[in-house]
Formats: sequence, structure tokens, C-alpha cells
Amino acid sequence: MTGTWLILCCMCAVWTCRRLAIPWPAIPFVLAWPPFAEGLLCGNIQILAFTAFVALVYEPSDGTPRPRTFLPVRDALNGLLAAAIGALKVTQLLPVLYLARRRFRAAFIALGVLAALTIVMLPLTGISIYGDWLAQLQRAADPNWTIGGVALGRRLGIPDLFLAAVGIAMAVSVRGRDSVAWLGIALLIATPSVHGYTFLFLLPGLLTIRRDWAILLATLFLGVYHAVGWWMACLLVVYFLVASGRWTWLRRVESGEPHEPASGHTSPNDKGPEARTKLRRKPVPSSLQSSQSTATCDGRA
Repeated sequence: MTGTWLILCCMCAVWTCRRLAIPWPAIPFVLAWPPFAEGLLCGNIQILAFTAFVALVYEPSDGTPRPRTFLPVRDALNGLLAAAIGALKVTQLLPVLYLARRRFRAAFIALGVLAALTIVMLPLTGISIYGDWLAQLQRAADPNWTIGGVALGRRLGIPDLFLAAVGIAMAVSVRGRDSVAWLGIALLIATPSVHGYTFLFLLPGLLTIRRDWAILLATLFLGVYHAVGWWMACLLVVYFLVASGRWTWLRRVESGEPHEPASGHTSPNDKGPEARTKLRRKPVPSSLQSSQSTATCDGRA
């Protein structure tokens, strides 16, 4: 049974990489990246939750990760995917709020599915298990509880409720082409129990910025199990996302897009298509035109 579960996790991880437009030769290296490797080695449910997250917010790719356009025809499927994320990891319900600002009907379906699952499972789990879960969250917030993870609240001494409020505000307010990257960061901030595999949600942000910088930031997860490097990588991804609004060369170059100079300015020698057209169609001076017409007349005479 354990082997079957590990094979399922590996298949989901490979599918996730392909949906994110990661080339086949690079997939083994991505799966060896600590956030992926930790989840695969221990068979953590986070692998499946991240797969559902990617399936919800990304469309099938054509060489570049493509955030999904939420259409009415997919409301039921999107609602089921959002519910799956919350059902697998109760502390990761922000995609439902993200979906609510775009397709409220899909978010309503997600909430309905979660409510139905809770009611159906009550005879098996009872009510006391939810009290145990809340007690577990309180222990996770204690910095002295060594297995509580590396959540931002534990590192900085910030109450979990405040960070959850920040994550909720981000999930309902993010817009534009980088909204998925921001949603992943919001999940990292709001989750009260963060482990290495939770940083899988940083992957959309890494895939948004320049590839060379993304690889460099990903190396901060190598080596010892140290949260300082991980949160530093998250902070630098936030910087790149914000700064790329001003300096577009900080963004990943999509397939078919021309590379932009690192300074963000065009070369003086690059005149652009309009200037090149003008050069090709440079008007002839009037004096030269008169001499040419005179020579033509003389030739005809």
C-alpha cells in the first residue's frame, strides 16, 4: 500500500511539472528540489494538494505556464478542485476565496462540497477531532514545539490570526498576470504550520521571474534544514514580483518574446520598425528630382 501511495505521489508530481511547462529533462532535478523531495520521501498529502492547486489555477501549457481563465462552463470542476485543496489541507482554503472573486458560483460549489464532506464524515470522525485539530494548531504556534514547522509567525513571534488575515486580504485582492504567484505567497504567509514541502507554493513565483535568478533563489533551499534561507528566498521573490512592474527584464521571457536589454532601454542602434521603414523610403530631394527629370527629357530628345 505504501508503494502504491508513493507511486501516486510521483505521478502527481510529474503531472504538476508538465502542467507548469517544465521540460522533461529538467523534471528529475525539480523533483529532487527539497520542497518536492521532502513531500515525496515522506508521502505527504501536500503533493496531491499542490497538484490540485496547479490544476485549478493553470491551463494546459504550450511551453509557458499559463494562468487559467475561469469560465462558467468549468464552475463545477473548479469548485471541486478548490474543495480538494481545502479537504486535503484545511489550513489552505485561500484558493476558495481567490475563486470567489472570479467565479462566485464555483466558490459556492466548493463550499458546498466541503460542507457535505464534513457532514458525511461526522459519523466516522466525531466532533472531538476538530477540537484536537485546534489544539494541534495552538501547539504549532508555540516556538518551543520543535516539530511545529517554520511558519512565519513562529519565526517572528507574530500571532497566527494576524498572518491569516494578511493572507486572506492578499487572496481576495490580487489581480493581473501575477495573481497566481501572489496567491502562492499568501498561502505560505497564512498557513500556521509550514514545513519544507509547503514551499511548493513558491514555485509559481519562481516560474514568473527570470530563470537565472529563479535557479539561484531555489538553491537557498539546499543544504541544512534552515528556515532563514527559505523565507529569504520568499522575500526575494516578492521583491522581484514588485520590481518587475518597473523593470520588465526581471520577468521570465516567454517563448516567442524578444529578449529585452538588461537596462530596460532600447539600443540607440535599434530604430524600430517605423524608423526602418522611413529609412527604406527616404524621400528624394526636390533638386535631385528636377535634375533627374531633365536628364530623362534630354534622353528622350
